[in-house]
Amino acid sequence: MGLWKTIGQVMLSEMAEGGERTQREKLPHGFSPRAHIQYQDAAGMWQTFTTTAADASNVSQVMRTVALAHPGKRIRCVDEHGELIDLL
Repeated sequence: MGLWKTIGQVMLSEMAEGGERTQREKLPHGFSPRAHIQYQDAAGMWQTFTTTAADASNVSQVMRTVALAHPGKRIRCVDEHGELIDLL
């Protein structure tokens, strides 16, 4: 599954100074981290295929689906800030 860590896991593991709430608790109610699944086209540009909830099992399944739809292409998952989460 690569170097995958869900955004939620990272937020839960990062405790603020002085025992304050976690980053996850500071998020607006109902906020769900998103992940963009992209493939690399023939020109070398990354094209977004879909956006999904950023949980490991979901992202892994969607990446495999995109790989089947675009055989031979590189597939990656990036967060909302463009940071690499996983690469096939």
